[in-house]
Amino acid sequence: MLYSPTDLRGNRFSVVLSPGWTRHYITGLLDQMKVLHRPPEGFAYRSYPCWCNARDDQPLLQKDRFDFWLDTVICRSCGTIRLDPYISAEDGVTYYTDVYPRAYFDQGQSLEDRYVAVQSATRAHLFAEFLAEAREKAGRPLRIVDYGGGTGGRLEMFKEDNEIFVYDLNPERTRFAVEHGYRAFEADLVVDVAYSCHTMEHWIDLTATTRAFLATLDRKNGIAIIELPFLDRIVSGARARGLRDEVSFPHKWYFFVDSLRLFMASFGFSCIASNGSEFAIFRHDERTAALEARSLSEEILSRNIRKLRRARRNGILKSLVRQTASLLSRLMSRARGPAS
Repeated sequence: MLYSPTDLRGNRFSVVLSPGWTRHYITGLLDQMKVLHRPPEGFAYRSYPCWCNARDDQPLLQKDRFDFWLDTVICRSCGTIRLDPYISAEDGVTYYTDVYPRAYFDQGQSLEDRYVAVQSATRAHLFAEFLAEAREKAGRPLRIVDYGGGTGGRLEMFKEDNEIFVYDLNPERTRFAVEHGYRAFEADLVVDVAYSCHTMEHWIDLTATTRAFLATLDRKNGIAIIELPFLDRIVSGARARGLRDEVSFPHKWYFFVDSLRLFMASFGFSCIASNGSEFAIFRHDERTAALEARSLSEEILSRNIRKLRRARRNGILKSLVRQTASLLSRLMSRARGPAS
């Protein structure tokens, strides 16, 4: 098997692995991930309402992808999926400034390692053309904040022609970003682009944090770019166990694109672009957002439940196909015998 992974230090390497070594390597990665995604001890877990303030939930799962006991529910009012019970927003500050970063460092990842890994994994090229058009329209460098940006690095390709700011709860990571050419976000700053990359699913108090995120924007011309692991991408069978293989701490929230659009509409933001699986772009437009909200809210629960069922069914089918193909390949190799 030819494998070209990226390790925790962001280094890419290619090796040919036997089936036994393949299982050994993948098992090692899963063990590392299990440490990073272990629900923390010493915090109180309580039940909280959904962002829409409803407390009418339908249970979905009792365990996460790593077999930790975590309850996953879907809101019957807005169709949003979340972990509940969960830790409080106050405990979340402690978790993200102390426990979570330490888990990475305990795995041998330094700030420099993290910076390199983020650059190698960025998906910012997906909306690069859109930002280029926005810069041309503005006639000046764009002011962009990477909200929850840690060490920086995700927007490296835009740093030369724009002003990139980083906001993060961890001051050590912010200092590192500044040392590498980024600027620290200041409270009264107004930006052209507010960018969130795989952070919204972590926001414990989703409404309050999103309000703060959007408050950074120039409401007249500003845009919000949100990258998320949208659940739409697993409907075709990308996950063998469907939603079960997506859920893990510390990701509290799980969105289909339509669920995020409905949530953002509650702030008066409408979706102007999305690739349907990785990112969505929003602009403040209360009239359009209100129309979207009315349209999206109709039967959103039943639509999302159907998507989850398809994801589980297709995941099983694709898994069976992969297993069958692997078995046939091994049988054919044995039939051919050792190479002369």
